[in-house]
Amino acid sequence: MIKNWQRKTYYVLAGPLMWISGRYFRYFRAPKTGLRVHLGPGKNCYLNGWLNVDANIVSAKIDLWANLLDPLPFKPDSVRALYSYSVLQHLPYFRLEPLLKEIHDCMEPGGYLRIAVVHGGNAAIAYAENRTDWFGSWPIAYESMGGKFENFLLCAGEIKRFFDFGLLSELLVRAGFSEIRESAPLQTAFPDVFCEAVKMEHESCPDLPHHVVVEVRKT
Repeated sequence: MIKNWQRKTYYVLAGPLMWISGRYFRYFRAPKTGLRVHLGPGKNCYLNGWLNVDANIVSAKIDLWANLLDPLPFKPDSVRALYSYSVLQHLPYFRLEPLLKEIHDCMEPGGYLRIAVVHGGNAAIAYAENRTDWFGSWPIAYESMGGKFENFLLCAGEIKRFFDFGLLSELLVRAGFSEIRESAPLQTAFPDVFCEAVKMEHESCPDLPHHVVVEVRKT
């Protein structure tokens, strides 16, 4: 796991270059319609046929080097589908709501959105029911339930927010979306759009998922 000081140094040094990369794409390469965007593919979740966007240029497989702390580099009404799995919980408070508004504005009418973030509500249920097997041991191996709970919610300081369906829906409505539906890992109401994406998802506890997943079709 990258140490916090290493991550901060990387963003300080690479931040201006990522901003230039994003602006160049926005003004010279971004299509006006039909774009499929994957935010945060990391090392192992590259989606063929999608524009894979990540700040990690060292080990991730990407198509566009850009920082989600910067404005999204897409034209209005140009994104046909957008997918993001277990990424947005890492964003600071000041950035999440503006980003969701930018996602809304860049999506085509009738466009599809699928977002998954860590499920704080289900973590609280697992904690209350003393389900030690629900929690993992990464990044820190704790024996106590409190340690396991903190490990999942904060991930050694890497996670800035946690969600349940109610909160994520509220934030999406504020951004301009409506008719938000709750989905689940490995399931989708829009298989023609997200079938390849959901194949890469994982869930060890279907009765109490570790991620809250929502799908929206922009009206």
